[in-house]
Amino acid sequence: MRIAVLSDIHGNSFALEAVLEDIAGQSVDEIVVAGDLVNLFPNPRKSREILKGLDGRLLQGNHEYYLYTADTPEAPEWMGSERFRPARWTAAQFSPAEKAEMMALPWHYTLPGLFIAHASERNLFDNVIDSTTDEELETYFPATNAALIVRGHNHHWLERDWGGRRILSLNACGLPLNDEVDAPYTVLTRDNTGSWVYEKRCVRYDHAAALRTMDEAYIANVGPVGRIFRRELQTARGALSPFFKLYSDRMQAGEISLQAAVEAFLED
Repeated sequence: MRIAVLSDIHGNSFALEAVLEDIAGQSVDEIVVAGDLVNLFPNPRKSREILKGLDGRLLQGNHEYYLYTADTPEAPEWMGSERFRPARWTAAQFSPAEKAEMMALPWHYTLPGLFIAHASERNLFDNVIDSTTDEELETYFPATNAALIVRGHNHHWLERDWGGRRILSLNACGLPLNDEVDAPYTVLTRDNTGSWVYEKRCVRYDHAAALRTMDEAYIANVGPVGRIFRRELQTARGALSPFFKLYSDRMQAGEISLQAAVEAFLED
């Protein structure tokens, strides 16, 4: 059995279309999209339409959560901040019925020896990075005993052995942060012993066209943090986390506005 797994499209329809075209030549039995389907790119509806027509399994990510909770009583207080203005703008483009479909998406998908999720078994937000401890992983994946755990969420490729198992964190299809602008996905193959082996693939797409969509009209809609996302797409390097590490305390103290902080960060 062969499965193509991609994650974190974030509405980048240019990358999505190129990856699906490449997958068509890989003789896979199934396609799994491990969450964060839309949000961040300027035309989320096109990616949704492509995915709705896909004969594959769609999982829920934290960005789906942002969209179906935006402007509802269930939204946490931090969802009202300027940082999450892009999510509120994207959410306004979907109907209540469409948001209900996002909410109904499963969190996990399992096959013998394989567990796929967006972030972890317990929620849509857990990070698995180099410094994540074995004790933390025990809480992230408390029930699954799959030999291979595949996840997305952190936009970086990571291979981690833990308790006789292997964890793969996939690079983001629509917004990779590994210094390569090509769109990544992974093919999983179950061999004749029942074990899963994996192959990383990267696909060239019209990156310049995707970057052009994140223009000043887009920034006007989503606010200054959109410039950070544009820089991440342009460079294929993480910018959002470094930005908030540098400026979050000063912004919370009222010493600097979000816009001024973004401008200072991008200048540096």
